[in-house]
Amino acid sequence: MSKLVLTEHRVSDTTISTLDGHLPNVGVDTVLQSANHPMYSSTSSGCSSTELAARPISPSASSAYCWDTGDALTQDFVPQGLTSSGDAETTACGARTR
Repeated sequence: MSKLVLTEHRVSDTTISTLDGHLPNVGVDTVLQSANHPMYSSTSSGCSSTELAARPISPSASSAYCWDTGDALTQDFVPQGLTSSGDAETTACGARTR
């Protein structure tokens, strides 16, 4: 099995704008709630102490999620990291823009 390689393919602003117009504007939490594998907010009791200790120290995570125990321990499913630049956008004073 080979490793996945991320390859960037730049597209025009028009293409991005068209795609953005067709997709719902939702946050990571909404996407995770609709996933076919349950995930838990790190503020819930669904995260183990090991998972909580693995969160980044600096800069600290403002929010984090944990895979359910079955997905976290299986060799048949390899959980991947998730991120969203939309949820990361902030103003100069630190307020969220969305």
